[in-house]
Amino acid sequence: LGPVKLDFYVDAFDSNEPNAVPLPAKVTATKHARFLPSKNQVLFEGDSKAVVVRQDPNFVEEYILSSQQIAVDLPADANSRASASSMGIEHLRAVGGIVTLATKKTSADLLLSGIELICRQFDYDPNQQLYTAVGPGIIKLANAEAPAKTDPNDKSQKFSLNKPCWAVIQNYDSLRYFQAENRIIVDAGPAGAVVVQYFPIKDGKFSDHIIVTANHVEANLIETAPGRTDLSTLTASGGVTYQAKDNEFIGGQLFYDHAKQLIKVIGSESFPCQFNGQLTDQIEYDLKTGKVKAELVGPGALRLK
Repeated sequence: LGPVKLDFYVDAFDSNEPNAVPLPAKVTATKHARFLPSKNQVLFEGDSKAVVVRQDPNFVEEYILSSQQIAVDLPADANSRASASSMGIEHLRAVGGIVTLATKKTSADLLLSGIELICRQFDYDPNQQLYTAVGPGIIKLANAEAPAKTDPNDKSQKFSLNKPCWAVIQNYDSLRYFQAENRIIVDAGPAGAVVVQYFPIKDGKFSDHIIVTANHVEANLIETAPGRTDLSTLTASGGVTYQAKDNEFIGGQLFYDHAKQLIKVIGSESFPCQFNGQLTDQIEYDLKTGKVKAELVGPGALRLK
């Protein structure tokens, strides 16, 4: 009977570090904890919370999963460890009420980044290294205090998560994160649209407001330094809009390449390509120069900055 607390250790999340020190973890619940032998499952009930702390020479990272119920499936034979799971569990599920997963990364007194994911159900499958969130939900990224690693006047890294910024993802129906591939897939459902908002910060103020909407989004991430992750490529499809200051792009698909700092939009039968209301074959937006190239439907070409 609660309140209950379980202290234990889990293997480090980074599979590239086989000799990494195990991470301290804690699960608490206010009502009770039960073990179900038939399912080989442990249930934590009532304001359940799982906390994992990761300490690195360059930063401290804290993961907090909160829900009304946390269910942990154990391997059939814990001694054999035949499972591919690096954490000694088969599955973890958080349900009930509003489920949140919050991470906070700090260095000294500086908040490097903070992420909060809100959903109806959260699942972790260690064997597949897969994290799944069921919406409707929202993700908030707070990176306001992160020191910029490049010249703040340099526009060559316009959409960098390592620069001071805020980002919000809304209206997702399902979200999957493939840890081994460092890839995120977000879907809005049959009739919805995922809304991605990005707010870069300069001199303590928002310098822009960029909005992307799409039915389906795939993002590949890349580790730029220990404890730092940035966006590598992004593909949005199923009807896409992009809005930033004086530019509005509409099309069937949008491609973003971080290394080239290039956005490309193409049309589809259901979603013809448009640049500021004008029909085009496709759009190329060079973020380094700020120039937009759009071939008009018909004779001539449109090149604007």
